[in-house]
Amino acid sequence: MRGFYTLLITFIIFDHAGAIPTGRLDTETANLFLRELYLRGGISAGNALLLPTEGKYQNESDASFGTEKILKQTIALNYERFAAADKILQPGLSVIGHGHFGKDFNKAYWQFFPEISYGIAKNISLRVDYRIDSKLAGDSDYAGKKWKGWAGYAENATVGYITKRLSIDLGRRRTNWGIGRQSNSLFVSSSAMPMDGLFMRYRFNEHIELAWITTFLSPTIDSVGLPASENRYLSAHALIVSPFDWCDIMLKESVVYGGPGRRPELYYAFPLLWYHAEQLNQDRDDNTFVGLGAVFKMPGRAALYFDLLIDDLQIEKRTAFDREPSEYAFSGGVCLFDFPVESTNLELTYDLITNRTYNQIRTYNRYENEGVPIGDSLGPDHDRIGVFYDWHFSSYMHIAASVTFQRRGEGRLTGDWTTPWLDSPGYKEAFPSGIVEKTTRANLGLHVQKNRYWQSKLALEFVDIKNDNNIRGEDRRTWGLYYNIVCDLPRISWRIDDE
Repeated sequence: MRGFYTLLITFIIFDHAGAIPTGRLDTETANLFLRELYLRGGISAGNALLLPTEGKYQNESDASFGTEKILKQTIALNYERFAAADKILQPGLSVIGHGHFGKDFNKAYWQFFPEISYGIAKNISLRVDYRIDSKLAGDSDYAGKKWKGWAGYAENATVGYITKRLSIDLGRRRTNWGIGRQSNSLFVSSSAMPMDGLFMRYRFNEHIELAWITTFLSPTIDSVGLPASENRYLSAHALIVSPFDWCDIMLKESVVYGGPGRRPELYYAFPLLWYHAEQLNQDRDDNTFVGLGAVFKMPGRAALYFDLLIDDLQIEKRTAFDREPSEYAFSGGVCLFDFPVESTNLELTYDLITNRTYNQIRTYNRYENEGVPIGDSLGPDHDRIGVFYDWHFSSYMHIAASVTFQRRGEGRLTGDWTTPWLDSPGYKEAFPSGIVEKTTRANLGLHVQKNRYWQSKLALEFVDIKNDNNIRGEDRRTWGLYYNIVCDLPRISWRIDDE
């Protein structure tokens, strides 16, 4: 245990914060633990609902014990990996081997993350990470270049400034605003592609925190597969209010806008303005979203949470256009801790996204970046129920079991925008729409991480799919063994002192 306490001390006094990246195989368990630590009442809302978060301002109290201590150990190990030190230049390399073996397939992949960090000054740091990935080369959704079975891109490239109240990142990174176990985030998800722009957080006090991003999105693609002249942008802001220790409320709003030759709009670049009202006053047809989320906690015993996104609700019924089905999304769940044994988390979840949510008649206003949804990774027209059970049975081993049931209709974020309600006064649309793909998935996994240099995960999964890819009668049943092994090579450090 002496090594663990030394690690925590290093974690607390490190000159610069470490921000655990989100949306990577090697950090998904650490972010899952960070989420559970928050739901147990161990850290503040902003440090779990606005990812990535800075480790420098986590509450690492010596009073931590039991499950909280186990969770914090894994989190601290990962913060240490990504911390920057004052006037220290640190190149590094993370190597991930992962694969999937099953009855009819045998696939193995590699990921490399060459990276460099530098503490420019006490509160300013620079970080660059590249992803080199053999799996991307076979991904039909990947729009970048491929070379001899490999593909890649800049995963993160930021200059960051951080104080106790303010943090600013300029450059490219992923982010995540939400608490959903399966949906991740309905607004800005870690499953989205990295975005280029400005990312800011301001902590007014322990009860109020504001986050804001404004970014450039990928341009639309023309009929021959080349970037078109329709520029695209995203702005989003979120306000977290914690009136009581057991209650956190999150108000969110985002907008995707663009068009041929359009420039970034200053009224969307100011976080204190109401985007939807500005859109109406400017007479623009931009794609705005508003949302409300809340978390209610009984520290160490239970937690209840929900997240609601509203795209378009039809209130009036005066014209044929008012017959358009409402577009919204919901994510919620309940956690029971230490039931029936210590160091466990039993979680029940439900997510729903109606058809056409995130979509719009103008393709440049779709809620996607490089063809990948910015919010929930599945996009519209689906719902799912999940039962999860986590058991932290030692300080470095974690077992996770889950069973999920998912229905997915034919609606897609990149599908054509149709308006059947205009020709049918009594139009009704089933949910999910069309031929419904139904998936049952059972998973049992083991995660091991004893130090910052290596971790591994092994999972056995069974999948039963009816109407695969929304093709009636196309059924399949399979099992598979998944693994990943992460090796974080020791950093090389150079001190660069001022002359």
